[in-house]
Amino acid sequence: MMHVFRSSNQVRMVEFVPVEGGFPIEQPAPLKLADHEVTLLYAYGSLFFAAAATFEKSLPNADEAKEAVVILILRGQPEVGSTFIGVLRRYATTIQANNGRFMLTGVSPRLLYQLERTGTLALLGEENVFVEQAQVGVAMNEALAVAHTWLETVKPQAADDISD
Repeated sequence: MMHVFRSSNQVRMVEFVPVEGGFPIEQPAPLKLADHEVTLLYAYGSLFFAAAATFEKSLPNADEAKEAVVILILRGQPEVGSTFIGVLRRYATTIQANNGRFMLTGVSPRLLYQLERTGTLALLGEENVFVEQAQVGVAMNEALAVAHTWLETVKPQAADDISD
C-alpha cells in the first residue's frame, strides 16, 4: 500500500523544447497551453493507478487554448492503467473542443493495443498516435513535423472573429 502512495506522488511533468540541430531542453511544464502552439510533454514516474490523478493535475490547463497541439511522450511506458486511459480521453476531448490536437508518441505495441481496445485510438485519431521506434526521438520528431505542418494550415482564431 505504501508503494502505491509513493508512486502517486512521484509523477513529474516536464516540457521538452526542441533545439534545432540538437537535443531538446527540459523545463517545467507550462501551467496552461498557449494558443496555436505545440507543447511537448513528458512525465517521469509510473502512470499506473493512483499516479493517474497526480498526472492529470500536472497537465497544462487546456480549457481556453485555441488550436493548441499537445504531444505526450509515452516512451518507456509499456502499458498503462484504465484510470490513466480515462485521463487521456478527458484531456484529448478538452483540447479537441478548442480545435486542437492531442498526440501520443513513443507508444509501445502493447499500449497501442490498449488504446485500440478502449476506443481511445479512434478518439485521438490514428494519425495522432506514433509508435515507438528503435532509435530514440524518431517518433517524437515525426509527431513534431505533423504538428507544425497542421498548425501552418490552421488560421489562428482571434477573439474578435468569434460571432455571438
